[in-house]
Amino acid sequence: SKPLAPPKSVPAQAHIRQIRWRYRAPSGWPQPEAWLCHPRRCIALPGARGYSEALAGLSADVPLSFRFRLPREHQPDKPLRVKGLQVIVDYD
Repeated sequence: SKPLAPPKSVPAQAHIRQIRWRYRAPSGWPQPEAWLCHPRRCIALPGARGYSEALAGLSADVPLSFRFRLPREHQPDKPLRVKGLQVIVDYD
């Protein structure tokens, strides 16, 4: 995905406590493998929505991005469009 920038109101010294995410993959396709990436590390997402503390302690004032991949046996002829990308970051 394109980078999802935090609001300008997030202080430079803020750190992530937990994140929540959601996205929508098209019906009729297998669920893609998904990751949420911070500039310092990516975490695998177990489903289309959820929450995690795996990025706790990392800077909250940087963009995050999603990455998706379909299994090799399900490679389409055209790009698969994942919609409804949302990330909520709780920070200190």
